[in-house]
Amino acid sequence: MIRKLLTNKKLLLSLLLFFTFLLNYGQSASSYCFSERIGTYAPLTGATSVSGLGASDDDNISNSIAIPFNFLFGGSGYNQIRVSSNGWLSFGNPSNNATQNNTNSATNASQSKPILFPLWDDLQNRTIPRYVVTGSAPNRIFKLEWFQQEWDYNANSDVISFQVWLYETTNKIEYYYNSGVGNVNNGTLGASIGIYDSNGSYLTLNNIATTPIAQSSIFTTNINVKPASGQVYSFSPPAPVSQAGADQYKNTPFTLAANAPGSGNTGTWSIVSGPNLATSQFASGDTSNPTSTFTPSGSGTWVLRWTISNGSGCNTTDDVVISNCSGNLITNGDFSNSATGNDQAVNWSKATTFGNYVETYPESSYFATGNSIGFTAELDSQSSLRQTVTVVPNVSYTVSFIYARRSDPTAPATVAVDFVVIGGSSPATFTRLTTNSAAPQVGSFTFTPTSSSIAIEFYNSLNGGKTYGTIIDNIVLIPTSQVAPIAGTSGGSFNTSTFCAGVPVQLNVRNVPSSGVFTYSWSGSPGASFSSLTSPSPIVTFSGSGIQEATVVVTTAGGCTSAPSTTYVNVTAAPTITTAATPAVVTAVCPGVSTTTMTYTGTTNSPTSYSIDWATLTDQVSTTFNFLAGGGTLTGISIPAGTAPGNYSGTMTLKNANGCEVTQAITMTINPNLPASVSIAASPLGAICAGTPVTFTATPTNGGTTPTYQWFKGLTAVGTGSTYSSSTLVNGDAIKVVMTSNASPCLTGSPATSNTITMTVNPNLSAVGITPNAAQAI
Repeated sequence: MIRKLLTNKKLLLSLLLFFTFLLNYGQSASSYCFSERIGTYAPLTGATSVSGLGASDDDNISNSIAIPFNFLFGGSGYNQIRVSSNGWLSFGNPSNNATQNNTNSATNASQSKPILFPLWDDLQNRTIPRYVVTGSAPNRIFKLEWFQQEWDYNANSDVISFQVWLYETTNKIEYYYNSGVGNVNNGTLGASIGIYDSNGSYLTLNNIATTPIAQSSIFTTNINVKPASGQVYSFSPPAPVSQAGADQYKNTPFTLAANAPGSGNTGTWSIVSGPNLATSQFASGDTSNPTSTFTPSGSGTWVLRWTISNGSGCNTTDDVVISNCSGNLITNGDFSNSATGNDQAVNWSKATTFGNYVETYPESSYFATGNSIGFTAELDSQSSLRQTVTVVPNVSYTVSFIYARRSDPTAPATVAVDFVVIGGSSPATFTRLTTNSAAPQVGSFTFTPTSSSIAIEFYNSLNGGKTYGTIIDNIVLIPTSQVAPIAGTSGGSFNTSTFCAGVPVQLNVRNVPSSGVFTYSWSGSPGASFSSLTSPSPIVTFSGSGIQEATVVVTTAGGCTSAPSTTYVNVTAAPTITTAATPAVVTAVCPGVSTTTMTYTGTTNSPTSYSIDWATLTDQVSTTFNFLAGGGTLTGISIPAGTAPGNYSGTMTLKNANGCEVTQAITMTINPNLPASVSIAASPLGAICAGTPVTFTATPTNGGTTPTYQWFKGLTAVGTGSTYSSSTLVNGDAIKVVMTSNASPCLTGSPATSNTITMTVNPNLSAVGITPNAAQAI
């Protein structure tokens, strides 16, 4: 703890020494204000002779003389002086020799510092210098007079009288002169007039003309002409450094925060520039209050000046920028007030040396975005932009915009945006920005105008002589303290992206500083649904179709609201397909078939491909197909090899060229094969006797609803129908039937041949007759 306290004490001591240095440096002799005027010289009356000097002394220094108040010079306080017969006084205790006393030089001044020298040369007294104090505290004046001095010591006559006045409180120094009857002796090399403080800082006059210059780097020693009678030279301590406070940007009255002028000084507010220069905008018209309230009348940017004066001609000033939120200084920066063609953009003209006209068209003319609402401008070999704007000099401004290469193969591979300020700015010209992409880029440039009327120009120095180049939009010029947001999405061309209906769109805001406090407010086309209206990156879903808008406004912590920034979304409807049933039925097929079809009755929004996600089969990848709006047959539906008979379900996804998609449930049946066969049976069975009628009956398998039959006895067709009867069969006849089935689907084995029945036919036995013989007895 003790160590910490010691460390803090060292820090405090260092700070004290630092601020003491600043105070002394700020009050150094070289920083004093000099002025001259013609007044009236009055010899001192009721004065006291300086002790230690005689009436004819040459090269002598007086005893110490008390000053009845503390006099500040060069940042230090003094209450006594010593007087030299050679026209100077010292606040110190000089012990120089005669040569140092009478020879005016910077080296000798350093020996006697701090020193005031109203006329330092090799002079000689003709009377004893005298002094008097006039006035009352705290406004007393200590006056010292050298009366009728010889200049130089050989003059032997009244050449000049002069006085030094030291002012209490203001610490001003004044020299008064009165010419005597004698002339300056030609033997002198010249005098010095000025002040020299304890730190070696000084001011000396370069001559005694009507407008002498007080120099801080040249110690003048060659003045050999008397100042005019009544001439007064004044040296005043500098006024305190003026501090007008931090720049302010907000939408409420401004409480100013200048520093107090300090005792004996005055502070005054003035309006350097702004939309309204009336001082009534200060509370009660009070321009002397450093913390006055300033209520702007109108809107825009003001520069206020806080001036501190010490009453002795020394002033310090500092400016503060007050802005109650300037709007976009560019008129028609989004080209909304434009028409198709050349020179159809309100308030824009061509640049001074580039292009022949201003070209504006809907965005859809430059990019395949479908956006015919938002207008943009092009910079190429024939077109450029120029606009004159009114600004506040010496206030920092930032211009921002979006730009991209026109989406056309004939445009130069790399295009540029060159930005120029004409009429005064620092820096004067903005080196070009370049791009080779149709994706929107954010460009910005900060500059400080030096005049109130400037012109800004945009052109494309990389135009390659072609009429396809850089597309530019959303040009905003505001004070640098404000923000110019640029709304956008994660993709798209230029300021428009394409999304499908119902698909969430991620929004974003660019060109807003990462540090600072900002609030966001989103709005959109009717039916737009935002995940948040106050987030910098909300998600929006549009219910409408076609070109939809999302607009953001950003407000700074000071209350300055930006110009709205709009991004466009081309909401494209998803494709549709109409089928006779739901789920859609894919044409049934038999095992082993590799493709099938599906009939549809119509489509909308131009589907261009499809894919199938089968529940239990291998999926079909995206397949290009030329769908017809009026309906047709979808072909090429793949059936995985080895698919067993059965019913299958899946989801078909259709997409259009915009990537929008729709799903359709489908079913597919793989029918089993139907093998056809037939068998025959005879009735009666087995061997028969010749002439016995026999009926053969066919029993079909998968014969369909109306099978047909062809009976054969041997190779001879003998009948049709499901039965065949014959009583003329002979031994060895072979009977069979060939059945043709009409069963479906997936019929196999038709015509089918039955089994063969070979007949066994026995011959009939001859009849035996028995006749009785009556002649014989039994």
